[in-house]
Amino acid sequence: MDEPLTWCVVANTGEDTKHFSQGAKVWVLPPQWGDGGEQLVVVGRHKGPANQQSRLVLDRRYLTNFRVKPLHQQGIYDLLTKEVEVGPPRLWTSKEHAESWARFMQEHPTPVRYRNWTLYGVPIWTTDPPEPVLYAQDGTECRFVEKIGRVAWYDKGPPRNQDGPSDEQIR
Repeated sequence: MDEPLTWCVVANTGEDTKHFSQGAKVWVLPPQWGDGGEQLVVVGRHKGPANQQSRLVLDRRYLTNFRVKPLHQQGIYDLLTKEVEVGPPRLWTSKEHAESWARFMQEHPTPVRYRNWTLYGVPIWTTDPPEPVLYAQDGTECRFVEKIGRVAWYDKGPPRNQDGPSDEQIR
């Protein structure tokens, strides 16, 4: 078989959406902005009379069964790499990169958001209940603050009034 155009994460829609039928296969790009993969650019067969492939942004919560497959179809590749205002979207850097991300998404379905900082390009998800402490790639400690709905919020750095000055000392 020919060499693939690229390796890509593939998922299925877990429930019926406005654009895709339940169980539809979609090709998933890596996170394109600093939300850690809460919303993802996907390409899949759109439901409706035209029944053609389309690219759109879909909430990650609608996706299940993440896995990696070689992409051989030129039409899907063209849709995935179609340039937008800010330039062409990023693709997976390697098969291993895609496999690591797909495995992580399968194991950690709840998105994590951060206050006062962003961790770009790295999907971080948490379990339920959330971990009390997570560590960023640079080793910085991130402490759990609160959970709102399905989203866990973390703050970077030491907890107030323990290792740093209090609010009164700063004023």
